[in-house]
Amino acid sequence: MKQARRVTLAVCLALLAAGCILHRGRPRDLPPPQYAALAGVWENPETQDRHTIRWERGRYTVASVESSGGERYVVTDVQWLDGVLRWGYRLPTTHYLITLRTRRVTPTALELDWADSDGNTRDETLRRVRGR
Repeated sequence: MKQARRVTLAVCLALLAAGCILHRGRPRDLPPPQYAALAGVWENPETQDRHTIRWERGRYTVASVESSGGERYVVTDVQWLDGVLRWGYRLPTTHYLITLRTRRVTPTALELDWADSDGNTRDETLRRVRGR
């Protein structure tokens, strides 16, 4: 019985060590090359709202959305899945919800699907103001 425990413990430790080595071998601190242009500060040319997108802990996240006057919107439900970033933000005064979904990113433009809490939809393109 003790021999079986030792073997099991040795196998578990070997698997744990192998997993750590493999994990260190994958650069989770770098985004996939085809999405590397996504990080940065993006601005809506009509409203001047600014969206700050970062690569953190192996995924993209929306750090903030701010109005041209410096008002911070409440960012909700950020998801990075299969190369698509989705997020929402709520306007503090009206509680109006805007949701965005990435379609295409270039070094200077971020093309999005836009929707609001009333069910309206449209295409939207943000322009890069800072970042890569």
